[in-house]
Amino acid sequence: MSQPDAPSHPPLQAKTLTDAAPAGPTREVERIAVLDVLRGFALLGIFCVNIHLFALPIAWAYYPADLDPDDQWSRLSLFLVEMLCEYKFVSLFSLLFGAGFAILLERLAARNASVKVYYRRLFVLGIFGLLHGLLFWWGDILFLYAVIGCVLTLFRRTRPKTLVIFGAIAIIGSVLLFGAMSGLQLIMMESMQAQAEAVQPTETPAEILPADDSTPRWLSLLSQSKFNLVGDNWVELELIAYGEGPYYVTLLVRAIEFLFIAIMSLTLQGFGLRVLGMFLIGMALYRSGFFRGRGGPAPILLVLIGLGPALLAESLFATFMVSVDEEFSLAWILVEAGHQFASAFLCLGYVGLFMLLIRLAWLEPVLYGLACVGRLALTNYLMQTVIATTIMYWYGLGLYAQTNRWEQLVIVGLIFGFQICFSIIW
Repeated sequence: MSQPDAPSHPPLQAKTLTDAAPAGPTREVERIAVLDVLRGFALLGIFCVNIHLFALPIAWAYYPADLDPDDQWSRLSLFLVEMLCEYKFVSLFSLLFGAGFAILLERLAARNASVKVYYRRLFVLGIFGLLHGLLFWWGDILFLYAVIGCVLTLFRRTRPKTLVIFGAIAIIGSVLLFGAMSGLQLIMMESMQAQAEAVQPTETPAEILPADDSTPRWLSLLSQSKFNLVGDNWVELELIAYGEGPYYVTLLVRAIEFLFIAIMSLTLQGFGLRVLGMFLIGMALYRSGFFRGRGGPAPILLVLIGLGPALLAESLFATFMVSVDEEFSLAWILVEAGHQFASAFLCLGYVGLFMLLIRLAWLEPVLYGLACVGRLALTNYLMQTVIATTIMYWYGLGLYAQTNRWEQLVIVGLIFGFQICFSIIW
């Protein structure tokens, strides 16, 4: 009797990890399907945020000076990205990295293998991150993951509840550190402005010498910017580096931005603490059996909290952020801190939602496409950078600072659609 045809793709229900699996690449039968689906979903959300950073200067991402008050489609696009995507998907990606690290550590322990394998993988990840950040785009996250991932071995025997506690402390600490350092920066700025206004000129200003025409414009801007990445001089420098070239200017500006943001993320900005917190929560969810369907009513609870109060709060914060007139102020700091805090709950709401959706057979074709993208997470993450920067930068189509917000999201849809097709075929 003939055998029934094999399904065109493996079922998406969560599978149990083979305990004695080798410490090599994860085989098909060892995958937990919901993790792949969530990775694909996270890559889409991250791309929706990153496209504005691919296409616009850094300052315009924080203060949307590029918005035309009459361009309602762009305002709506920015509102949706702020409310639904910003901080949520990088948090989700971090959570999934934490779960992935837990899986790797579990497999190493099952084989009595050395954690040196784990550190070798982090080293390779860090190299990818450095190359990505220095040669393609300053907003790389892989290098940060590699550095912070080194800490996770300290928690390899920690119980899930304790991991959640430490994770929550790290996330709250990141918000408090951001608020404290931003408040200090605001006080210093106001003090310097007050001193400048109080000083009265007592002497006739010296004669202003004509500018040296031999000095390149980009070099003058670099000198005048004092490395203020949200100042007007730096905005103009970015417009030259990414919109006009030549490549050595692009490389220099990108390297400065990558190193500055990486250092700030690991220290004063507090973002590194947030990543660590999501790593720990991801480890806790995996070890508790949550991703294998052993969470009981937890997914429903996460959906109720994340898509209820957290989503409402994020809609209010996004309304404030979309205001084109609002700049760095105490109100902005408080809203941004609340935005960072609420986004962690909305991220968990997404996790709970997909734990429920993956049980619906009629959604399997859509979820399968996301799962295929998630199984090639590193490839697709880097591919997004290569394609988008080629479209935006001077050495490609040269659309840097030439597209509005909704057009940028259309580009995301087209590229991500291609990635789904590519990933399924692969």
